[in-house]
Amino acid sequence: YKIVEKVSADRLDRSFSFGLPAGVYDRDITLELQTNIPFADDLEIYYTTDGSMPDRQSEKYTHPLTFCVEPGLKAVCLRASVYDKEGELAGGPYDGTWFLTNVPESLEGILLVSLQAEWKDLFGETAGILYPPVSYVTTGTGERWKEMHAQNFAQHGGEWECQAQIQIFEGDGRMVVDQ
Repeated sequence: YKIVEKVSADRLDRSFSFGLPAGVYDRDITLELQTNIPFADDLEIYYTTDGSMPDRQSEKYTHPLTFCVEPGLKAVCLRASVYDKEGELAGGPYDGTWFLTNVPESLEGILLVSLQAEWKDLFGETAGILYPPVSYVTTGTGERWKEMHAQNFAQHGGEWECQAQIQIFEGDGRMVVDQ
């Protein structure tokens, strides 16, 4: 008989791994998503690469994911969630960003920023903090100020809060913010 243990989300959070630290790489990378917990056979990992929240309709993780260096700079942003066989969320989302470049010396002295959030939370008409777009600079007075204040990003309160993950890296790959 196999003993099946229900794992708390807190315990799973400490046990999830992408297999490679987030950062800057000048080579191809392979990410191995794992829960690293006993009796994990009944758990499934789903992931996205577009910043959206992974659910059971997202891509199911079945094998390591390889990403290749291309000319210039490429960001690989991955979100993963763990579900049990009954479809219940067991942990996540877990976020990571890997910057791939064939010219790492060109990143010296700059910051690399990754912001992962649902598209609707950034650009959605009803609650997106970047909607509607503003293409002018305001002085803080007059009609333009009223228009700026009407923008979604100027709103306050719990209904305007959304979940997002931000990671900031130095050009040498050292992570300085992970919130």
